[in-house]
Amino acid sequence: MPGAAPSLEGLSSLPAAGVALAEALLHNPLARAAVRLRQEPDVRALSVPSPYLGWLVRIQEVLLQAQCNSEISRALDVEKEARLLVSTFVGLTSVAMITGEVFSLVDDVAFFINDRIAALRRRRRSGTTSPVVAFEAARGIGTASL
Repeated sequence: MPGAAPSLEGLSSLPAAGVALAEALLHNPLARAAVRLRQEPDVRALSVPSPYLGWLVRIQEVLLQAQCNSEISRALDVEKEARLLVSTFVGLTSVAMITGEVFSLVDDVAFFINDRIAALRRRRRSGTTSPVVAFEAARGIGTASL
């Protein structure tokens, strides 16, 4: 169905979902209006779910499933990671819309989400949730050499 929300089935589905949402914001005036409307103080005062709550919950579910499948570390804080993914998406789209630099938005979203997934997988292989330690392990260096 056109305009339907992308399916989130597994960690590998996150980039396509992010790209689909970015494309909707670029090409669908109703999607842009919905985002702007949710930012209005009068709408925020209504007893409706918090903005992005559904995204956060669904991404947490995907991350939890990825932990169960040993794709990412079981020590990962899935709530924090979901917030990071959603916050960066919102930031990328907000800056693109405000500055008018929308042409790279879809590529930027795809790059960021793919980069995060790769980092999460590297951290699992290195046995840590620390980005610094995972970075060092991926490059064969230790903190003593910094």
